[in-house]
Amino acid sequence: MGIYFLVFSICFFCSLVSISYDKVKSIFYLYIAIICIFFSCLRVHVGGDYYRYIDLFESIVKKVENPKDTLEIGYKYINYFVYKMGLSIHHVYFITTIIIFINLYKAFDSMGINPCLAIFLYFSLLFTISVLGMVRQGIATSFIYYAFSEYTNKKKIKSILLLLLGSCFHYVALIIIPFIFFIDKKFSNRFRVIVLIISIIFSTSSFFNDFIIKIILKSFSASYTIVKILTYATANRVSRFGLGTLLRVFIFIFYLFFIKKSELSQKNNIMAINLSWFFLVATFLFANIPTLSERLANVFFIGYVYIFYDLFVKYLKERKYPLFMFVLLFVLVFFRQDISIPGKNGDPGYIPYHHVQLY
Repeated sequence: MGIYFLVFSICFFCSLVSISYDKVKSIFYLYIAIICIFFSCLRVHVGGDYYRYIDLFESIVKKVENPKDTLEIGYKYINYFVYKMGLSIHHVYFITTIIIFINLYKAFDSMGINPCLAIFLYFSLLFTISVLGMVRQGIATSFIYYAFSEYTNKKKIKSILLLLLGSCFHYVALIIIPFIFFIDKKFSNRFRVIVLIISIIFSTSSFFNDFIIKIILKSFSASYTIVKILTYATANRVSRFGLGTLLRVFIFIFYLFFIKKSELSQKNNIMAINLSWFFLVATFLFANIPTLSERLANVFFIGYVYIFYDLFVKYLKERKYPLFMFVLLFVLVFFRQDISIPGKNGDPGYIPYHHVQLY
C-alpha cells in the first residue's frame, strides 16, 4: 500500500507544480508516466484479470496460429511479438501502458487542459481498473478518450478512425461509435434529469438488493467492523449501488446546476456533463446486464475526471484551499476504482491496494 501512496503523492506534487509553472507540464507528465509505467509493468498478483492475462500470454502462439481465435488482433500481436523476443508478460504491460499514456496525453492536450492534473485524477479514479485490471479495455478506452477529444474539436473522421483502432484491442470501442455523435450535443437539464430518473426506476430491484441488503442490513451484523462497512458502502466493485454510486449522482446534479449558463457552451463542460450522464444511465439502465453496464460505465467514467478537473482548477484559482482538500478527499474515498487481488480473497477496501507486490 505504501507504494501506491508514493506514486499517488508524486502525481499529486507534479500536478500542483505544473499548474503554477505551465512551461514544465510536459516534463512533469513524462515523470508521472515513467513512474506509472514501471509501477504497472513490475506488479505481481495485482489485477482482477492478472492470471488470465498470463494464461493468454503463455498460449499466444496457439492463438495466433488458430484463425478462429477471437482475441483482439492488436493485443494478440503485442503478446506474440514479446513472446517471440523471449520476454515476459511484464514487457507486455510495459508496452500497453506506454500506449495508454501517449493517448491520454494527446486527449488531454487536445482538450486544452493541464495533462498533469488530468492524469493525477485519472490515476485516482481509473488507473487501477483500466491499466492494472482490464488491460485490453484500458488500451481501447485510451483510444476512445482520444477520439472524444478529437470529435469535440470537429475532427470527426479522425475520431472514428481512432475508435476503429481501439477496437483492435477491445470490442467496446465499436459499441461506443453510436455514442460519440452525442458527446457534444446540448441537451436540456430537465431532459437529462428525466432520463436519469427513468434509468434509476428501471434498476430499482438491483438497487434494493445491492444497497439495502448488502450495505445497510449487513452493517448491523456483529461481524462487521467499521472498515468493512465502509468497504461495502464505498467500493465500486463490491456493490454496483453503494454509497459511492449515490454520490456520483449527487456530483453530477451539483455540477449540472453549479456551472454558469455562460460556461455551458464550452466544449469541455458539455463533454464532461454528457459523459458523466452516460455513465450514470449505463450504470442504472443496464444494471441487470452487468457486463454491458460495466463496460460502458468504465468508458464514460472519464466524464468525472473532467468534472473534478474543473472543480480543482476553480478552487485553486480562487484560493479556496479547504474546498479543494474536501473535494480531493471526496474523490479518494468515494470515487476511486478498486482493484481485486487474485488468490488473496481481496475484496476492494476502504483504501485501495491492500497489498502491492513488485519484483
